[in-house]
Amino acid sequence: MKTFKLTPLFLLFISISYLTLGYSPADENPTDKSIWVAIDNATFNIEEKGNLAKLTVEAHGRASSGVHHCGIAFIVVYKNGSTNYDGIFIEGPLNIPGEEPLILMPEGNNWSKWKYYNIAYTEKEKLGITKSELSNISSFEIWARAYSDEEGNLWNQTYYIFTENVSEEIEKFYEEEKKDYSIFIYIAIIFSIILVIAVLIFSREKTKSEEKDFFKVGDYILYEREIATKSGKKRKIYFFSNKKVKDAHPCKKPAGYTVNINKRTGVPFLKKVKK
Repeated sequence: MKTFKLTPLFLLFISISYLTLGYSPADENPTDKSIWVAIDNATFNIEEKGNLAKLTVEAHGRASSGVHHCGIAFIVVYKNGSTNYDGIFIEGPLNIPGEEPLILMPEGNNWSKWKYYNIAYTEKEKLGITKSELSNISSFEIWARAYSDEEGNLWNQTYYIFTENVSEEIEKFYEEEKKDYSIFIYIAIIFSIILVIAVLIFSREKTKSEEKDFFKVGDYILYEREIATKSGKKRKIYFFSNKKVKDAHPCKKPAGYTVNINKRTGVPFLKKVKK
């Protein structure tokens, strides 16, 4: 059996899709037509897992008697006739457990029934095939080879097209990404609106609270200011203003005073009550 560094197979299929070689397994002639292999079904799924995309591919098939082992390859065929095929089939039996299992095994004592199962994780932005690139792709194919010798020199092959399944999953994944981003914007907008409303309510309540702490006549608010007398002592003076005064503070009406209105200016003023 051929040996090489194992890469999660379908992740390889997605991530090297930019390679545009000029041939496919269909261009290679089987070397043992006395055996056969069939792919009964194949499925592909993409799920969002936080910042990662989880890729899952599963396939089930059969092979004739006399088959020593089977191999799998995933091919992207572009509309210009090029592919991502690099001439390599990953050959079983493989049974690698873990979070990214890679299984290519017979379902019994021989390869009359076999299964392939692979999970791989990749960063979303490194998925490889974008939604816009789908229009340039002719088909997604899974190829299976049955080998009658251990060295893998004698073989026959078949393929299974699951373009609709893969394209639908990729489109759905990008639509969900777009939807999630829209939800994020929507939540941010709602949060901003709530924050603005909260600030307005707080400001209004604060104004109401402050209004309870000072005396007002019409549009005029009573202010107090501390001044120094000629003798150096300090005393408070009171006056009304319809504008905010920087060096004075709104205040309550002090005891012992009454309010009069200046007939000429219309401005209220305090007058001390005579005892």
